[in-house]
Amino acid sequence: MSAKVLHVIPTLDVLAGGTSAALAGMATAQAQAGLHVGTVATYPADQPETFAPAMTEQGVEVTMVGPTSGPLRRHPDLAATLRSRISSHDIVHIHGVWEEPQHLAFKLARELGRPAVLSPHGMLDAWSLAQSKLKKQLYTAWRLRKHLKHVDAFHFTTDEERTSVQRLGYPGKPLVVPLGLDLAEFDPLPNQGRFRARYPQLGDSPYALFLSRLHHKKGLELLLPAFAGAMKQHPDWKLVVAGPAESDEYLTSLKALATSVGLQNDQDIFFAGMQRGAERVEAMVDGAFFVLPSYQENFGIVVAEAAAAGLPQVISEHVNLASFVESNDLGTITVQNVDKLQESLEQTLRREDLAAVGARARSATFDHFDWKNIGHQWIDIYAELVATRTR
Repeated sequence: MSAKVLHVIPTLDVLAGGTSAALAGMATAQAQAGLHVGTVATYPADQPETFAPAMTEQGVEVTMVGPTSGPLRRHPDLAATLRSRISSHDIVHIHGVWEEPQHLAFKLARELGRPAVLSPHGMLDAWSLAQSKLKKQLYTAWRLRKHLKHVDAFHFTTDEERTSVQRLGYPGKPLVVPLGLDLAEFDPLPNQGRFRARYPQLGDSPYALFLSRLHHKKGLELLLPAFAGAMKQHPDWKLVVAGPAESDEYLTSLKALATSVGLQNDQDIFFAGMQRGAERVEAMVDGAFFVLPSYQENFGIVVAEAAAAGLPQVISEHVNLASFVESNDLGTITVQNVDKLQESLEQTLRREDLAAVGARARSATFDHFDWKNIGHQWIDIYAELVATRTR
């Protein structure tokens, strides 16, 4: 009989970024592979749109606790709920490290004798630990270090993440298992022209696509001046920036930056906002290439999505799928420098083989990132961890 796994995560908010989406995809794939899968998550007072309904529809038992209070996401019912749910499962899979749900899950897994798997989702990478450094050092000393010493296995999504985290010296078993895609979203692809039809201001101009959460770590402050520089030799191109902004103030600052470097709104650059479901795939299909100059991406699932849609890549060396892009010759790996990024963009704008690179990207992605195959891998992983703990 397959192990019963309980995932614990602070939020399933659709707009929260990659961790929520990664957990939703993983839990769904595991349930479809035949595992008994539960999830406990919290929600704040404003009750955002979550992945919970879609997960439940696919057979994942989702328990939501809230509304929570404070940055640690505390709630008086959280401990009792986790105790009950962990008691009825064989293994606890914890996502992220910094909030109350993970702290209690670590603690209760040890108390109840359940093996614990941790997916750090990039939160233990060097770049991430350097952000709000003092707070994270204090929290690690207060709570986290003790938990990390007792984790049975660390789940890394790339070899790069494993290398970065293992320098910390924690003894848990390292597992490298990628995230995946629901390839049904990308096969068949939608017809070209649907995204342009929604946004006629794009016209027929070829465009580079940035599609991700608008956050300072994504490197947009580098991308806008670099693209403005590249447009001097390629004035017929546009840049489409799609995704939810971390705040209205940040979006305003990006638009001001675009103006200051000479990018005219709607004419040279278009801020498309959040693109959901099929809309984001349509944005990819109509684009010429994908660009993501992030300072840190633990995995970068949108890189795999864009590749599945047939887009060549211009991504930074700090996106952990850079080795996949480089080894399969799917685009250009750049660095955190405006001039170097501009060179990478200009090199891509001059390429005459973008269609061939895109076809190669699509093929390689279908070979590597099928959630169906990845979901089945977890059956044996969990079974071995449970057996080891039992022995």
